[in-house]
Amino acid sequence: LVIGSSSNSNSGVMIRTGTSGTGRLNFGDNSGSSADRSRGFVHYTHSNDSMQIGTGSSERMRIDSSGRVLIGTTVEGHSTADDLTVATSGHTGISIRSGTSNNGNIYFSDGTSGNAELAGYIQYSHSSNSMLFGTNESNAMLIDSSGRVGIGTISPSVTLDIEAITPTIRLTDSDASGTPESE
Repeated sequence: LVIGSSSNSNSGVMIRTGTSGTGRLNFGDNSGSSADRSRGFVHYTHSNDSMQIGTGSSERMRIDSSGRVLIGTTVEGHSTADDLTVATSGHTGISIRSGTSNNGNIYFSDGTSGNAELAGYIQYSHSSNSMLFGTNESNAMLIDSSGRVGIGTISPSVTLDIEAITPTIRLTDSDASGTPESE
């Protein structure tokens, strides 16, 4: 099967179904069982406007009608953090793998250019084995490879190193209900 043209025109494949049907692209083998005929698949369900991707005869990922990506589940996460949901029945995680002398980053953005793209961030530096937290487009706290914490400094020299014009620490004792007790 060849789909295309030698000219620069567009080409494609369309799978049409009814408004409540499912368009299917299946990958299978010759064993004859229903599951083996759909070992891998890409399905589009018109009734809920979602796309499912599967391997090993099971759905592994879904993109729902809101553009949310669901991996290992068909149920989105909490409404304030549901754009990407990853679920398993055991330990679950996401790995960010970068080079041995590079950084792994998670950025929190409220814009599409300049510093607004990194208003807040978490950065792991493999070269120094440290974790940096940023707020308001600035470094706020660092945990170094020895476990020292720097607040207002990225070079902590003691277990807790706070650098500020007027550094203050407040410890408040509270009762069992969480209400601060009188001094």
